[in-house]
Amino acid sequence: VKSLGRAAAKLPSYRAARCILPPRAFEQASSEACAAHKRIGGEAVLDLTCGLGVDAFALSRRFGRVVTLERDPLLARIARDNFARLGVTNVEVVCASAEEYLARTGERFDWVYADPDRKQVRLEACSPDIVALMPAVRRVAGRLCLKNSPLFDVDAAFALFGGCETEVVSLGGECKEVMVYADGRE
Repeated sequence: VKSLGRAAAKLPSYRAARCILPPRAFEQASSEACAAHKRIGGEAVLDLTCGLGVDAFALSRRFGRVVTLERDPLLARIARDNFARLGVTNVEVVCASAEEYLARTGERFDWVYADPDRKQVRLEACSPDIVALMPAVRRVAGRLCLKNSPLFDVDAAFALFGGCETEVVSLGGECKEVMVYADGRE
């Protein structure tokens, strides 16, 4: 209930639909405004990091199909319930870690999206470890859209992903995230 009150600015659609907003997941979630900023689209996207599903919700407007992964069974159930409350029908929530899903899937996607849980700024220390997963990511999609901390060193993106594009996203005069679009360019 507390989170619903605070959601008016951060997650207005979730508030209007009376979605379930666990406090920790709410604090870690992207705002709808930032989530809507992602510049990717196509037939299918794999979101490695569901959480409350705010990014998957935004991606559902740009893709025909969204497969989003949540390793916590309770949060996966909450995300499914929230998508139903929001009237979203093209998002599939899979209860699995990125590592598990990527190891077993034979599907292909236009993009892989990830917003890793950051304990520090280095990507190798995040969960999932996108750097270690890159061979599997490249097997299922030719393109990766990666959300990073505002403190992320943009030079690290070029060192890790080669030809890529980076974008610093600001909202209300405050740096919110650094996006990396690694789409196979040299």
